[in-house]
Amino acid sequence: MPESGRLSAMSDASSQSYSLQPQRPITVKDLTIGVGATLVFFFLLLVVPMMGVVASVVTPLPTLLGFYRWGRPTGYWIPLGSLGISAAVLALAGLFQTMVYLSELLLLGLLVAKGMRQQWAVASIVGWAGGTVFVMGGLLFWLAHGGGGAPLFAGLEGEVRVAMSALLEQYGGTDNVQVTALKHSLEAVVPFVVRLLPGLAAGSILLIAWFNLLLASHFCRLHRLPLPAWPAWNQWKSPEILVWPLIAAMFLVLMGHSIPRLLGFNLLIVLGVIYLLHGLAVVAFYFERWKLPGVVRGLGYGLIFLQQLVSLVIMVLGLFDLWLDFRRLAKKPVSNAS
Repeated sequence: MPESGRLSAMSDASSQSYSLQPQRPITVKDLTIGVGATLVFFFLLLVVPMMGVVASVVTPLPTLLGFYRWGRPTGYWIPLGSLGISAAVLALAGLFQTMVYLSELLLLGLLVAKGMRQQWAVASIVGWAGGTVFVMGGLLFWLAHGGGGAPLFAGLEGEVRVAMSALLEQYGGTDNVQVTALKHSLEAVVPFVVRLLPGLAAGSILLIAWFNLLLASHFCRLHRLPLPAWPAWNQWKSPEILVWPLIAAMFLVLMGHSIPRLLGFNLLIVLGVIYLLHGLAVVAFYFERWKLPGVVRGLGYGLIFLQQLVSLVIMVLGLFDLWLDFRRLAKKPVSNAS
């Protein structure tokens, strides 16, 4: 990573040197908690899918914190222990193929922790870690499905239809007229949705990396662990240069050819996630300014992530903040996070 990606040390905290030397060696308790939490988070996804989707998002967190606190080689113990136990359990359960997903999550935690130890900027950490995991995961997926092409999409469409049918039958039964109508409606959009999977995967990885980095920073402040000199999270803004890829993506979507349009849609999904994070920073800024209670803030964030229309509004808010500067950051110096 180039030197421009690094952050300078905090001017108001120069007396406290940034040290990554562990305050104490790792203990059996630390290792047990780290491995145990990783396994619980990940296996919830397999046992209780609806709850597990949320739990799997924080699966990288124990690895992230362990590697950030203890570095090499001690920081590898938590992910290696988690992989070893998971491999044995999943092999017995006939679900060994899910090891790929677990490996990607743990790799994401390691890469985010490395970026923290190198004192990179938040955007640099999320972009580098998320991009690396996406490329490696995409390559493995492509190799596992015989090099892509039409058979790949046909196979994915079949898998999505089977999963969709099972889910609808589980929650709505097989004789429900509304469920049957919904099933036929969803089947019509399956080919289009399958071709948006690259953008959805990349956007999801960026969100997971960002969320775990945010949780790790809160953990470190709570336990008085050193942190890079990051600006306050609610003052973050997306790079202005991303406006040009946004314009290019919109132009591709308007083209009549299917391949450029799909490329444009996938790019819009990724950029939408970035502007969603920008908009969340604006929302967090005003939540803090208005001194709203934690319960109200939690409800607000939940509404943003659970309601697609609200998410879209926050994306637009983040985009227009580049020019309208809702937080008036250009008129005052950026304060450092405590």
